[in-house]
Amino acid sequence: MTDGENVYVFFKDFGFVSYDAKGNLRWKTPLGPFTNMQGLGASPIIAGDSLILVADQWEHSYIAAFNLSSGEMRWKVARDEAESWGTPVLVSKIGSGAGDRHREPREAWDAPRFEWQAHSDGDGIGYGRRRQSGCCGGHGVYLWLRQRNAGAVSDRLQRLDKNKDGKLSPDEYGVDPVLNSIAKYEGNRDGIVSEDEWDVFARKVLGPNCLIALRIENGQTRELWRYDKNFNYVVPSTLAYQNVLYIMRNGGILTTHDAATGK
Repeated sequence: MTDGENVYVFFKDFGFVSYDAKGNLRWKTPLGPFTNMQGLGASPIIAGDSLILVADQWEHSYIAAFNLSSGEMRWKVARDEAESWGTPVLVSKIGSGAGDRHREPREAWDAPRFEWQAHSDGDGIGYGRRRQSGCCGGHGVYLWLRQRNAGAVSDRLQRLDKNKDGKLSPDEYGVDPVLNSIAKYEGNRDGIVSEDEWDVFARKVLGPNCLIALRIENGQTRELWRYDKNFNYVVPSTLAYQNVLYIMRNGGILTTHDAATGK
């Protein structure tokens, strides 16, 4: 990303690097390592003179702000969240509206009904969960809420269980990123995926599978509408422009919705 003068790049295996317009290195800030099954893919955003990063992972999730001029960390706040890959979205009209982004933020609102949630801090930084990012328009905050197909995963586990002992060992799950992460970070972390450990993981990721619009009023969220469709494995983020939502689905299918009604 760029602020018009300099470039800011985040690498999941290193951290932040900044270059000027001529390609000269300005600063670098090592971060990590991160505990995501497929790497930390959330892009940072610029908010005033700070760079904001949401690092949601299997453990030690946080949101942090970095000085654009030096790369120095200004604040870092722990988050009680599982991993996600959603890029933050700056929502200027939500929260207190006060302007000091150098202070440690507080959570201003939450949507607790959903397994994969959206939040905003006191100065109005909002973001969607999972792979898609939320987006903001004149009528509210729009989020994809995607549910995993638990039945298909359960069938796959049964197929991988070669010795039929009800659990998976490293030679059975191989390089599968999901099962490797469950083996490392769930339960007793012994490298074996048990049925109980899988159930804990499934409860974390199962949730609504729809497009939903939320309006944030006085620190509370109110559902405006929801469009119930099967969006399994639909990765692109939603775009809001001039009261229209644009959704790109797998296979190159573009769908538009009225932002006010969902039609």
